[in-house]
Amino acid sequence: MMIAAAVLTFLLPSVSGLKIAPELQKVGMEGSSKNIEGMAIHEEEEGPEGIFLDYEDFDFFSADKHPYRKVLSTIIGDSQFGTNCPDSASPKVAVCFAGLSRRFVAPSQVEYFKSTLLEPIKASGAKGLKNAEGADVFVHTKCGNFSTVAKTRSESGHDVSNPKEFVEATVRELGAVDSVVEEGWGDSFSRSKLGNPSCFHPHGPVEAVMSYFKSINGCLDLINKTETSLGQKYDFVIFSRPDHQEVEGNHELLKRAIQCDESFYIRDAVSYNTRAAWDTFANIWNTQFQSLHPSMCKMHSSYETFVQKTVSAIPGAKSIR
Repeated sequence: MMIAAAVLTFLLPSVSGLKIAPELQKVGMEGSSKNIEGMAIHEEEEGPEGIFLDYEDFDFFSADKHPYRKVLSTIIGDSQFGTNCPDSASPKVAVCFAGLSRRFVAPSQVEYFKSTLLEPIKASGAKGLKNAEGADVFVHTKCGNFSTVAKTRSESGHDVSNPKEFVEATVRELGAVDSVVEEGWGDSFSRSKLGNPSCFHPHGPVEAVMSYFKSINGCLDLINKTETSLGQKYDFVIFSRPDHQEVEGNHELLKRAIQCDESFYIRDAVSYNTRAAWDTFANIWNTQFQSLHPSMCKMHSSYETFVQKTVSAIPGAKSIR
């Protein structure tokens, strides 16, 4: 499968010198003779930092097809748990699940998130604002409006709608401190909700992607509400689509990602954010879809480019393109 628009972008910490992992230096882009060593380096202003890695091709999840995949280990560097957080032994962590529910309701998916994400966070010593042990979980999701409706939670799937009670059961089992579960496609599945509809024609149907980023922004609203009610803020936010299994499976790497210096953007479906960076990432709904003058107006690349461009604008980052 050829890569139509292969892009490799890093936003590296503001440190003297640039280090590129050897395995990254070896990676070429299918359909292109370019590689990382030929890319330019750009430095931005001081401020919150981010790291973003993206290939717009799912083949890069297959280890047998490529020498490395879109995973945290390729970009985490020497980050260490709790670095520069107010309480380095117990950073305050929020986990956000946002997007269409799909297989989110399956018991196997609940077990996946518990064993791969929530239990390792708890074991690391991180905590929430409401949970004394382990992260606070937030969910903003939609039931879907596909013609096929799951009759049991195990029958859920990519093109299957879920009864609201199935989704609410998953929310409870994950111990969410706050949630929104919308019927159908949600309240933002319409071009009429765009700030400037002319910016998004004729580049394909925009309803699904705008609804996705609306859910991400809705998760930010839930986090803001909890922070305001308690008069405290989280240090770190881990984001995942509810229907995917792309969270870092190495518990030690996951622990090291939780700190207050850097953010790691694997792709649009999963990211590890400092609290300041999360404000930027989760506002793509406002900066692009609600804006009268979005910076990506009449874009010609994939919708994941919204994430690339947003992350590249986080102050204090270095990027390789």
